[in-house]
Amino acid sequence: MKTLAGDVTLGSNDGGTVAAHRCILIARCPVFAVMFAHNLTETIHGEADVETLTLAVLKALMVYLFTNDLQDNILNEYAALQLEAAEPTACASDSP
Repeated sequence: MKTLAGDVTLGSNDGGTVAAHRCILIARCPVFAVMFAHNLTETIHGEADVETLTLAVLKALMVYLFTNDLQDNILNEYAALQLEAAEPTACASDSP
């Protein structure tokens, strides 16, 4: 859903959404640059799911990308999520 607040809507893994401006996402983040450079569903519909991030972390990422201000409290949540996501991989590499 497009709004006056942005031309793309990003969805989090907990069901929240954030409106953003595609041009800023492309300029500030290589992942979004690749995503929006091709004729993918995200480009056509102006919606993208960021399945690895909660709404709080996604909002903090948008604040950082738009203002260059990093919110420390969100870093802890994001780090915990990344460690949790990496744990199955780390356990698999420990097996003989």
